[in-house]
Amino acid sequence: MNWRKIIRDLLLALSSQAFYKLAGFLVLLILTRYLPKEQMGIVFFAATLSTMAALFTELGTSSHLVRGVAAEPDMALAHFASVLSIRIPLLALYLVLLNGVVWLWRPDIITVLALTSFYVLLEELYRIAGALFLGLQKVLYNVICGVSTRLLLVGFIFLVVRMNGDVHAVLGCYIVANILLVLFAYGLVISRLGRIPDLSDCLPRREILRESFHLFLLALLSMLHFKVDSAMLGFIGPYTEVATYEAAFRLLEASRFVILPVSMIFYPQFAEIVARRDWPLLRSLTRRLLGYASGIGIAVAAGVMLFAANIIPIVFGDRYDDSIGVLRILYICVPMLYVANLLGILARVARREKEAVWVLFGCLSLNVALNAYVIPRWGAVGAAATTVATETLRTLFLLYLGYLILRNPGKRVGASLREVEISRAG
Repeated sequence: MNWRKIIRDLLLALSSQAFYKLAGFLVLLILTRYLPKEQMGIVFFAATLSTMAALFTELGTSSHLVRGVAAEPDMALAHFASVLSIRIPLLALYLVLLNGVVWLWRPDIITVLALTSFYVLLEELYRIAGALFLGLQKVLYNVICGVSTRLLLVGFIFLVVRMNGDVHAVLGCYIVANILLVLFAYGLVISRLGRIPDLSDCLPRREILRESFHLFLLALLSMLHFKVDSAMLGFIGPYTEVATYEAAFRLLEASRFVILPVSMIFYPQFAEIVARRDWPLLRSLTRRLLGYASGIGIAVAAGVMLFAANIIPIVFGDRYDDSIGVLRILYICVPMLYVANLLGILARVARREKEAVWVLFGCLSLNVALNAYVIPRWGAVGAAATTVATETLRTLFLLYLGYLILRNPGKRVGASLREVEISRAG
């Protein structure tokens, strides 16, 4: 392993993630003071619905793309074109179906939803290119695209607020920024890697979808486990409760900027290690990263819980004081989030997604059942407590799965890789 490059990429990814979060919170700081709380609740709700629906177009192909490109870098553009040929029709279908359903069900929010779903579609198009860059370990390409367009987004938002634009103008800023994001990313693909192959002449889609299916379920259940609280609050309670919960939850998501760079850098590294069947390195690296993740997670959680009463008013203003308690509850699970993130990488590269899927399915089912009871009684606070309980349970099960993988990776992982090789040869 080239540790000098790994450390350089890790620092680059960490600094860029920190910048993304700061830019995002600068935008939230502006919008939560500019737009009424109920209107912000509608925007948060539309974003939750759009993000959840868009995942059904992903089908695990992003993780498959990173894993495939890391193992076969000479086939990078072929893998990329194959994923594009699957995603583009599904994204078009997502846009039509989601807006059609909301137009029939909640016509009062259809304009906000239409704009939100379109900018989410553009983000999904970018993420395909982003997965390609990660598989090739070209972290700088993602940083160039992400930093430049977020700077533009902040500038656009400032301009709209100064011109007293409405919520639709604000969402238009996201659309313009994401159009530029897609253009930058695909421009880099073509200029640095070559022309994108014909989408009608690429790797077998059925094989890709078969390999990606459990990766999709894993990503879907992970996202639902995170987003189900906001969705159920939107269905059961007033939009102000959604805003109260989402304000705290956005800060919980911000905590992931510490662990996401580790995932970005080490996912392709782990895939390479498994392809080489270097089991001693897999064990030592996993244990070391889990130790770091636990310690950093505890420190981050303690710091935010201590200063929650200062953080919420600074970021969101006095109207969100009821989010302080929710934030403290949610941050209890930060160490578990960090550990579970790394264990998820181990399960994916070891091709043990199926077991991880069952773990998440059980935790999600429990989350929904508990939310149905606690949200009518305790609102956002109850939803936060449910998240902590089920996230803790998920991490415990994933720790056991990680133990099983590391105890005898040669037998389980080696067999899975031989199946893939035989399938491709046939």
